Amino acid sequence: MEVISNGWIKLHRELLDHWVYDDPEKLKIWITLLSKASHKKRKVPINYQVIDIQPGELIFGTIKFAEAIGVSRDKLYKTVKMFEKDGMIEYDTTTYKNKFSIIRILNWEKYQNQKGKSPSYQQKEGIDQKGSIRGSEGGSKEDKRRAEGEHTESKTNKNVKNVKNVKENSSSENDSDTQSGGDEFSATKKENGHYDYPEEFERIYNLYPYQRGNKLAGWRKWAATRRRGVSEEDLIKAVKAYAAKCKREGTEEQWVMHIKKFFGPDRYYETYLNKNSGPVGEDKEKERLNAAKKRLEERAAKYE
Repeated sequence: MEVISNGWIKLHRELLDHWVYDDPEKLKIWITLLSKASHKKRKVPINYQVIDIQPGELIFGTIKFAEAIGVSRDKLYKTVKMFEKDGMIEYDTTTYKNKFSIIRILNWEKYQNQKGKSPSYQQKEGIDQKGSIRGSEGGSKEDKRRAEGEHTESKTNKNVKNVKNVKENSSSENDSDTQSGGDEFSATKKENGHYDYPEEFERIYNLYPYQRGNKLAGWRKWAATRRRGVSEEDLIKAVKAYAAKCKREGTEEQWVMHIKKFFGPDRYYETYLNKNSGPVGEDKEKERLNAAKKRLEERAAKYE
């Protein structure tokens, strides 16, 4: 496991109200994941393979990670799965066939955007880390005015960005029909950044195999489906049928469809209602699984 020992990360104050803050061990794991995530695109050679790492991603192995921070592998794995279910990360254990995993920090760009000026840059421009203007010795009045003007502009841009983030959080990402409409299918964002979901969706989510996939994204697709007039009874029937199929066939967690895809535009749920109106049938579900397995095999063969 690669150790990134230089540079810095940003921690938002809302972490103080997050459930992870109340458990020192889980907090340690979370901050370590943030610290070890890459801040830029790069290539990492591992076992005669070259891995493309994106910003917010890190190569993850439970044995070395657990040893490095002094926690048991069991606690580490359970905590990482908690992060995944809560929509904090994506935990990719399948792409490299269990040789190692990739963890993706979700919302990385939102909280770790590197476009802002670093503390060292601000100090050069005459702004200290508390955001006040320093009257550096020998500096001209023009330099001070320029520094003050840039600082004011920076604060204005941050305020605009914060307003934009609030608006974006109340709507879906590039999916206009899943926007919160203030109806019975809407979710309410709490002060700690988490969401209160409708009881109906919670029932659906708890029935879904392994609660696979990002919960927030799943809610958005589910809400869009309900707003199109599909009944709660039908969706519960579809989820139960899919769960029964997974159990009957012994489907491993890594091959279970993400919940957002199940309720997404392809309407996979219709397959389990015995309806022919949807674009997806049993054959297409098999094609999806075969295509996913083939992609994994091709990626592995590429670096052999």
